[in-house]
Formats: sequence, C-alpha cells, structure tokens
Amino acid sequence: MLDGKYDTIVAGMSITDERDEVIDFTQPYIPPSWSVYVALAGDVDEAANGKVAAQVAAIQASYLMSQTGVTLLEYKLASAPVEAVLSGAADVALVDREFAHESMAEYEGRLTIVGPEVKLDFGTGVGVREDDGPSKDKLDKAISEMKDDGSLNALIKKWLGHDANPFLRPPVADAPPFWQGCKFAAYTGQRTELAAPGGSGSADLREVRGEQGQPTSQRVLVPDV
Repeated sequence: MLDGKYDTIVAGMSITDERDEVIDFTQPYIPPSWSVYVALAGDVDEAANGKVAAQVAAIQASYLMSQTGVTLLEYKLASAPVEAVLSGAADVALVDREFAHESMAEYEGRLTIVGPEVKLDFGTGVGVREDDGPSKDKLDKAISEMKDDGSLNALIKKWLGHDANPFLRPPVADAPPFWQGCKFAAYTGQRTELAAPGGSGSADLREVRGEQGQPTSQRVLVPDV
C-alpha cells in the first residue's frame, strides 16, 4: 500500500500507536478486544511466564517481545499458537479473547484461560496511506452510518459470534425519561421528584398491599405519564 499498489488494507489489522506512525487508520469497525493467555486445563497463572506462543507480526507477539522472562514462540497461522499448547510445544498462547473462547469450545475441556487479560489495541480499522484523506473520509462516513443504523453490530454478531463485543450506541437526543411507562421496586413511601432530560417529571411511590390489606415491604414507582 505504501508503494501505491493498493489503496487500503482490510485484513483484521489492529490499530496501535506503532502502526499509526507509519500509516493512517479509519475509525474502528470492530471494537477493541482483550487478549488472554490460553493454557491446558488444570494449569495455573504461572504458566503465562513460560514458553508463550503467538502469531507472527500480531500485536500479541509485539507485546511479548517487550516482556522480560518470556520465551516467545511465533507461528504463521492464527490457529497454530493454540495447537502448540495442545501439543505441549508451548506452555500458553496469547490470543484474542474471542478466538480463545472459540478454541475452548472446539477443544471442550482441554483448554483454560490463565493469567491476566491484556488490552493491546484500539480496535480494528482500515489502513490507509497518510496522504489519502479522501479515502479515509469516505470509509469513516460509511462506518459511522453502519454504526448509527445498527447494521455494523449485526455483522459483528453474525460473523464473530453473539459473545463478541458490539459498539455501544450513543443515547438518542430528546429521548423520553428512562423511567417513563415503567414500574420500579422501591423501599420508601415518599413522593419522589425525578429529573427528566430537558425538563422535570414526578412519580408516586404507592404501597402494594397483600390479600389482607396490609402493606408489604415492597413499593412500586408509578410514573406520571
């Protein structure tokens, strides 16, 4: 891409400070994900200090290079670090959390997560040349539209699984109070004033009585709507 042969890089590339010094990135189209250490079931956290497998040139490998007391084993294929753990060639593999859970499900009962979780990136974005502002602007616009209409989260769930982290949608402007039309359990019988976005509102706390007409300990918040 830097030589002008390609315009963008769309290859699941994580956004990092080091990469951002060489190329530019769009806003993330996949949220940041934690990395975790995967070991054989029954291993303890200390296994993360032994021989650690990671994919070559991945952010996990770059992180491990900066750690002391760690022997890094690099593999070309994304699945190879976990396979190295299963074969005994490595003590643990440092991989993306979603991939770790997929591997644990595939090799049911043979793998576990040990050690601390590590946050290594700012999400996954499209790489562009630093002098290609028009391409970045077009891609950012498309990603923003997909975030706003929910289609990007739908794709994340479809292709990365329902356990994958979606983007949090911003609150809608001029939305009604969160409590409007709802009933809430409470523990006092006093009238409560509730502040609503852009104005004020009120709600009564009314007693809930049992069959004998005696007040119970529960109260129900009934909004004025």
